[in-house]
Amino acid sequence: MENCALTGVKQWRDDVFVTVPRWKRGVPATLARVVTVGGKPLLEPFPSWQMNAIGDPNALQYVQSMEIDTHGRMWIVDVGRLNIFDAPESVVNGPPKLILLDIATRRVLQTFVFPHDVAAWNSSFLNDVAVDEPRGFAYISDASGSGGVVVYDLNKNRARRWSGPGTAVESGVLLNISGKTYDFRTPSGTFRALSNCLGELLTIGAAADGIALSPDSERVYYCPLLGFHLWSVPASLLRDFAAPAAAISAAAVDHGKKASQTDGMAFDARGTLYFGLLSLDGINKWTPPAPLTTQEALLPRDPATLQWFA
Repeated sequence: MENCALTGVKQWRDDVFVTVPRWKRGVPATLARVVTVGGKPLLEPFPSWQMNAIGDPNALQYVQSMEIDTHGRMWIVDVGRLNIFDAPESVVNGPPKLILLDIATRRVLQTFVFPHDVAAWNSSFLNDVAVDEPRGFAYISDASGSGGVVVYDLNKNRARRWSGPGTAVESGVLLNISGKTYDFRTPSGTFRALSNCLGELLTIGAAADGIALSPDSERVYYCPLLGFHLWSVPASLLRDFAAPAAAISAAAVDHGKKASQTDGMAFDARGTLYFGLLSLDGINKWTPPAPLTTQEALLPRDPATLQWFA
């Protein structure tokens, strides 16, 4: 067992669940529950070993993130592709899917396989998810290529994709972690693969990454991993599958620049948005509709405990 890193953490009642992406070979379970054995925390495959079986199209192949609603249903985003940070010959492409799971019974309630034109089976990187529980919608960021927002409608069991302003990597943006500047561009402006995991991550998925839904479920906020600007679009347009992409793009709002690039972000119930500061080893908060210039630090900068990647 090796190459195990935690990317998602959620709690339901007394249980803590984590996602362990299969970036490289050596990850036995990609979704797990934290249990204590002999006084030590261990990861128990969830909901079972069988549901984490590599090569089984009905099982979880690569879980980057998930969300839990108030009914105890886990919305699990399966990237579908394996070993994407490993040697090219080790990459296994496959269909991404969303699985709705009842935590109490560990029973699968719904499985939706995303069509290739919504999330490409050989290149997509479904990164994070925000759930509108009352309406039955999920908004998922796709960090690959030009980026995009994938929308899933539980009631009609269908999905759509939108790419537009703010979903792609911003031109000329570099990333500085612990005093080291990373430039992933070639002279032609494309990204080059580096040997370290950070380089591989930003080569594969640096576009639309952070995604969050306002507490009233009326706006979807998003940002590229390699970019400073924070954007939002009306959720009503994303939910309306008849709305053309041009209409959604025309309604996109650029809220301005964050203090640093961001990976994950989330709203609290009072409408405050929290987002990481990758280059600054910190977390900022901001409450719309105030200008983004009113953002402020949630915690003091700490390269020891808040460092994003090294």
